[in-house]
Amino acid sequence: MVGALTPEDLSRTIYIRAEPHTVVQALNRHLSHLAYHVGQIVLLAKHWAGADWQTLTIARGQSKVFARAMKEQLSVRGPVT
Repeated sequence: MVGALTPEDLSRTIYIRAEPHTVVQALNRHLSHLAYHVGQIVLLAKHWAGADWQTLTIARGQSKVFARAMKEQLSVRGPVT
């Protein structure tokens, strides 16, 4: 459990496949590994869905439209306090 780690634990050395890592490095390695597998799952889902695939983020070619809409939304709402 990450929540049980103390600040002192974060600099401890642990070994993964006989390679030394600090706990922080090991956590980063783990998160990167998880992200890699999520990417694999998304790639397969996209492949299987074919033309029915709906993007999980901003649609390709729509970044400028999204950025403009976000800017307008923030100006209406005002600054976050």
